[in-house]
Formats: sequence, structure tokens, C-alpha cells
Amino acid sequence: MTKRWAVLLTLLLSACGSAVSIDTSDSFAPVPTAQPILVMPVTPIMCPEEVSEAFFDRLITRLNSLGEPHGYTFVILKQAPTSLPPESLATRTYATGELFGCLEETGCCSGEITMTMRLDLFQPGNSEPTLRMRYPVERFFDLETATPRQAHTSLAADTAEKAATDLIEALHKTN
Repeated sequence: MTKRWAVLLTLLLSACGSAVSIDTSDSFAPVPTAQPILVMPVTPIMCPEEVSEAFFDRLITRLNSLGEPHGYTFVILKQAPTSLPPESLATRTYATGELFGCLEETGCCSGEITMTMRLDLFQPGNSEPTLRMRYPVERFFDLETATPRQAHTSLAADTAEKAATDLIEALHKTN
């Protein structure tokens, strides 16, 4: 009975969380499938490295598996955008992201974790993102079944799944 209440409480409180926002600019245009979309590693800001790695690994895997039927490929660019000549990125579609606000609060038996992920898509000829996705997420967990770090890593991977799905849907709508 206690587990049912925990699950019900988790579902109810999850529904009260901040909403995902996906915003496109007026210059958001169809993305050609001939050239791979570059994806820079996600910048962790006050988040454990393994949490951002779990997010990024799942994001790249899902982007490529979901994008393949539509002709999209995603390639990891391991350099910071500032280390590249500006003209090389000016002609490419690329994505950058941040993972921040990784907080945890635990009690005797359960805990809550929160974090926010932002993913920006830049298109040729635009110095500002043409697509901006923001995911403020939270999860309650049982300390008997997971550590706070495991809960953060799991939430990051689940958020990456959602972000990949939303990005592919946005790209597919423009084509």
C-alpha cells in the first residue's frame, strides 16, 4: 500500500512541475539532410560530470536512431564553438546545450532531484538559436532503490530521450 501512495504522490507532484518550452524563431528553416548536424557536448554547470555524460550519450544515440528514417545524421563536435573559425560554423547547422541546476534533497526514506536542460539549434546565417528547447525536470525517488546520483543519471537519460524526440519532430515539421 505504501508503494502505491509513493507512486501516486510522484505522479501528482510531477504534474505540478515546470513546463517544457520549445521555441522557434521566425528564421527557423528546413534543415537539409545532406550535411550532418553537429552536436557539441553539453556544458555541465554545477552538475556532476557523469550526469551530463549520461545525458549526452543518450541524446546522441537517440538523435541518430530517430533521425535516420528522416535522413538526419548527428556528429559529435568535440571542440568548443569558440575554438573554431567563425566561418566554419556560419555554414553549418549545429546544436549546443547546457545541463544546470542539479539539486537534490533527501530525507530518511526518499528524495527529490531537480535539474534543467537547455538545447539550442543554430542554423546557417543565424547568430542566435533558431530553435531553443528548455526542460526543467524533477523526480522523486526511494532511497532504498536508488542513490541520488543514480536518480540524477536516470533523469538525465530520460530527459535526453524526450529532447531527442522533440528535436527530430521539430526538424521533420520544417521539411
